[in-house]
Amino acid sequence: MQKIKSILLKRIALEEQRKHYDQVAIKPNLRNTDHYLKIRWQAIINKVGRISSPLILDVGCGEGILFEYLKKEATGCFYVGLDPSLRRSFEKPEKNQIACFVNGIGEELPFKDKSFDLVFCNALLHHLPDTKKLMDEAVRVCRHKGYVAFIEPNRKHPLIIGLAIWKKHERGALLISEAKIANYMKKMDRVRSVVIQPINSYCYPYQTFPPNSLFPVVVRLERSLNHPPLSTHFLMLAQVW
Repeated sequence: MQKIKSILLKRIALEEQRKHYDQVAIKPNLRNTDHYLKIRWQAIINKVGRISSPLILDVGCGEGILFEYLKKEATGCFYVGLDPSLRRSFEKPEKNQIACFVNGIGEELPFKDKSFDLVFCNALLHHLPDTKKLMDEAVRVCRHKGYVAFIEPNRKHPLIIGLAIWKKHERGALLISEAKIANYMKKMDRVRSVVIQPINSYCYPYQTFPPNSLFPVVVRLERSLNHPPLSTHFLMLAQVW
């Protein structure tokens, strides 16, 4: 009985997350989105270097904002976006055949073993009831000498604490840490190494803050405070063997 109750609670939690993100499916702020993704993508590239003709899986892709960024900044890649929400037309490849979107969940990735060069999960783990299952699946579908990248909030940062208190769907951020993620992945048979990199960002895709006049100031502040414990997020990057 207790096990059934636990399963039901997990399903309810997932449905709440899905409903929330369907409701906030609005057009992103392009200025903030480009800046937000540039910070994250550059942090990955600084560690792994250029991946020739990569096949990229974006787990929890939402509207596919990473794809829109990569179209401009990273040519030669094929992008696959996966999300349980219905915010994008799924299962229909783009006309240029460099992307497709799949409806599904990260805990049960509908792909064969060793399919992708890079598996990218941005601010997703803290929304899930079973974080280990997603990490297992991400490594499973990653190719030999590929990479798995998780980006999660710094639960000790005042902004993250405040957001978690204010927003019910963000409270999982207080239960997860970069150390727990890295330690779990280091124990996996196929994971060769895990690095942790601080990431600092105050500009979010679905917000209009800051106004244009203050944008350069906020960007400088992000850069100057981009080190633990003042960074808002952490990148956990695992090389898979």
